[in-house]
Amino acid sequence: PKPRTKPVESHPTLVVRVDAAGRPSIGGNVIDEATLDELLRMSAADDRDTEVVVKAAPGAPHKSVVFVLEHAKAAGLHRMAIGTDDAP
Repeated sequence: PKPRTKPVESHPTLVVRVDAAGRPSIGGNVIDEATLDELLRMSAADDRDTEVVVKAAPGAPHKSVVFVLEHAKAAGLHRMAIGTDDAP
């Protein structure tokens, strides 16, 4: 008999881009702090294991990336990653 494998759990991913001016955006739309908080809270309510991926443009201020991560944590999310954003 074949061993049974556990199904791989899948959780959503929320990508937040931070441009060189430090502005966060989701889906190509620049968002303010209140909108960011609301989207993070909604994501946490939907699935607390949602991964937040912050993609920083070259030259993006470090404090803006940390800002997004701190807000994600405050919303109850704990899976986070940081990457570079090569998108135009």
